[in-house]
Amino acid sequence: MSKAKNRIEQWQEKAEHALTKGRDDLAKAALFEKQKMAQAMESKASELVRIDEALAKLNEDAGTLQAKIEQLKTLQSQLQRRENTASVRLKAKQVQSTEQAHAAMEKFEFLVSKVERLESEVESYDLGAQSTQAQFAKLEQDEKMEQELAALKEKVSKKKASA
Repeated sequence: MSKAKNRIEQWQEKAEHALTKGRDDLAKAALFEKQKMAQAMESKASELVRIDEALAKLNEDAGTLQAKIEQLKTLQSQLQRRENTASVRLKAKQVQSTEQAHAAMEKFEFLVSKVERLESEVESYDLGAQSTQAQFAKLEQDEKMEQELAALKEKVSKKKASA
């Protein structure tokens, strides 16, 4: 992170130097690079936070899974005892309700397709929102760069006036 801060300061100095030489185009380019470095640094910092949060969530999920495994082991012995009784009852029910089983499967498949369709709609809305957010972020970045350039010009002109 300190290397990135040094690079940001270097771009600031380059922009000031370019303005003292009357090169607004170079100053603007240097400010753009400075802004790009600052954004990259912010992005890395937020990415680090997201990774830490994800790791914490994974650790929490691992603990939850371990507890579930223990519960399942306990239930396993109960299920084995009930297996014989359930298989006999199932055979009897199968003879009676073959049609009901088909209807239940159709309902299940319908629900699965409905959920998948809804999930894909949600994803498509998310994609549209990201593109709009990117446009606003670019607009804000351009405004910041113009403000910073104006402030830098004022600073350099004050230096020239006092010199």
